[in-house]
Amino acid sequence: MIILFCPNCGYKDDNPGKFCSGCGCPLDQLTQTQALASSSAGDTSVLFSPIAPAAEHPENVPPAPQPSAPQQPVPGNAVPIIYNASSSYGQFPPNNAAPFIPGNNPVNNAHDVPQPPPASAEKKKLKTSDIIIISAAALVVVAAVILVVVLLLGKASNPAVPSSAEPAYPYSDGSVSYTGGYDEPASSDVTTEPAPTTGKTAAELYSGGGNSPSNLLNSGLAVEHCGQIYYHSNSGIRVMNSDGTNDRWFASYDAFYLNVYGDRLYFTINTPDANKHKCASLPLDGSSTTARYETDGCAYFLSFYKDFMFYRASDKNIHRRDMRNGNDVSITGGVHVEQFAIVGDSLFYRSGDDVIREASLAGGGVTAVATYSGYDGIGIACGKAFGRRLSDKALVDLKANSVVSYENCYYLNSYEGNIYYSNKSRGDNIYKMTPTGGANTVVLGQKITNICIAGDFIFVRNANDEDANGDYRYYMSTITGSQFGRLD
Repeated sequence: MIILFCPNCGYKDDNPGKFCSGCGCPLDQLTQTQALASSSAGDTSVLFSPIAPAAEHPENVPPAPQPSAPQQPVPGNAVPIIYNASSSYGQFPPNNAAPFIPGNNPVNNAHDVPQPPPASAEKKKLKTSDIIIISAAALVVVAAVILVVVLLLGKASNPAVPSSAEPAYPYSDGSVSYTGGYDEPASSDVTTEPAPTTGKTAAELYSGGGNSPSNLLNSGLAVEHCGQIYYHSNSGIRVMNSDGTNDRWFASYDAFYLNVYGDRLYFTINTPDANKHKCASLPLDGSSTTARYETDGCAYFLSFYKDFMFYRASDKNIHRRDMRNGNDVSITGGVHVEQFAIVGDSLFYRSGDDVIREASLAGGGVTAVATYSGYDGIGIACGKAFGRRLSDKALVDLKANSVVSYENCYYLNSYEGNIYYSNKSRGDNIYKMTPTGGANTVVLGQKITNICIAGDFIFVRNANDEDANGDYRYYMSTITGSQFGRLD
C-alpha cells in the first residue's frame, strides 16, 4: 500500500495519483525526496520535501524523518518518489540507492506517473483554436458586408415605378397577385388610435367598427379608420390621412364595399375574371399588396358585427361568417335580398317583393322584429333607417312611420346631424337637410350617384363622366362641395 503526503497542504492520500486529492497540486516536480517506510511489510509511505541542491546532499539520499515530528513539505516544490518494498532493491529504502526519478528507473518503470504536456504545447493548442474562431468571425463580417452591397445595388437598379405607370388591373394571369412598389404606405403611416368620430355621432358609427352602414349602402367607396381614409380611385385603392394630407398609393385593385376588421382592409373585388365580386382583404399596414380571398363566391354590402361578417351572397341571401373559425351560414331563409344594413343591434334588409324587414342580432341569433311593406329602397342616415316609399317616392322614417321629405331622395348619408342625399327631382345634385326634412339646401351641383362620406370629404361617382366601358368615374369633394375633382 502506498501512502502519500502532499508537500503543499500535507494531505494524506492512500491512493496517490498525478495531482494531490486535497489541493490539486502537481506531485511530479521534485527531484529529491524523503521516504519513510512503515513498520508493516509491504506498506510504502512517501513524504515530499523541497528540492535541495546536490552539493548539500552528495549522498542523494536525505535522512529519514522522525515519526514524532515529520518533516513539513514546502508548497509548490515537490514530486513523488516511490519505493516498492518488493522490488529488487531488497530493503526499503536501499542504502545508498539513487532516488527513483520518474521516467528514469530501470527496474520499476511501471510505476512512472504520466507527465502532463509541456506548457508550450498547451499554448500552441489555444492559439490554434483562437485563430479558428477569429477566422470564422471575419468570414461572417465579410459575408454581411457583401450582402449589404448587393441589396443597395439592387435597390439602385430597381427604383419604384412612378404613379403615372400604375396599371388599372394587374390580373394578366387571372389571379389576384399584385406586388408592385407604388408608394405603398409604411407601417408608421397607420396609427392605432381609436377610430375618429369627426362629423358623426355614436349612433351613426357602425356598431362593429370600420365603415358606416350609410357608406356600405352606397357601394362603400371609402372607409375611415384610425386616422386614415382608404378609398376607391379610378385606378385602384389609395389611402390618405383623415385631413386629406399624405395621399398615397395602396393597392392596384378595383374594389368597393370597403370595410375594416382587425388589422385588415376588406373589400369586394371587381376583377375581370372568374373571381369577380369575391371578398378579398389586405393588411392595413401595407406590408403586402397581394390580396387574400375571403369567400368562395360573390359578397356584397360587407358589414361587421362583433366577430361576424354579414354579406349578401350569390344566392341572394344574407350570409353570416364567423371570423374566428370561418363558419359560414345563410340567415335569411331563402328570401331574395336586394339591400341590407346593420344599425346598432338591428338588421334591416329589403327583399325583392318591396318589403323591408327588421331583425335583432342581440343574443347571437336573428330575431324578426318588424315588417315594412311598399318600399323600393332603404337608406341609413343619422342613426335611423329610412325607406323610399314605392307609391310616391316619399322618404319615410321607418320606426316613427313618418314622412321626412317628398323630395325624390336616393343614396342617403349623414354628417354632423344632417342628411345628405342625391335629389332625383333636382338633377341628381347633392342636397342636405335635417332629419325632419328642414333646411333643404344644395351642397354640390353635379349629377352624382353613390354618396360616401369619410372624414370631411364626400366620395361619389360622377354621372357626367363615363369611362370607355360606360362606367361612371370616381370623384371627391370637401364636405362643403368645394374642390370637386376626379380621383385618378
